[in-house]
Amino acid sequence: MANVRDLKQRSDRVTAGMSLIDFRLRHVQADLRLLIPDADLELWPEVTPVMTKVDNFIVYDVNYYLTAQDAKGHKTVDFSATFTMVFDPAREYGDEDLEAFGSIGALSVAHPYVRELFHSLTSRMGLPPLLLEVMPPEPDVS
Repeated sequence: MANVRDLKQRSDRVTAGMSLIDFRLRHVQADLRLLIPDADLELWPEVTPVMTKVDNFIVYDVNYYLTAQDAKGHKTVDFSATFTMVFDPAREYGDEDLEAFGSIGALSVAHPYVRELFHSLTSRMGLPPLLLEVMPPEPDVS
């Protein structure tokens, strides 16, 4: 079983040989569960990257799921979003290397857009603007 350090090294090797040729938001859903929440939302993010090979391209769907509850423990909002990235690899990579890139490198590309999307959505929903961490969550290697 790989550790996070090993995944980062594998991802870095692949990053140098990948060209991003398409990036798009494919799905977004936001459900406001509580109209007047107490401030200070507590978040539970979940991120799932999925890799597929299409012709000579590598496609990553990065799925974000986020649930928040307010200070009183009331479920306040649910979000989900999927960003799809298409990469043109400069050479052949093994599946383990491509999966490592998906769990770290591809997330680093998508995460700033996810941060902006969820921030904008919460503002438009009348909630305190949601600020996700600067870096995406590290992959679970357990």
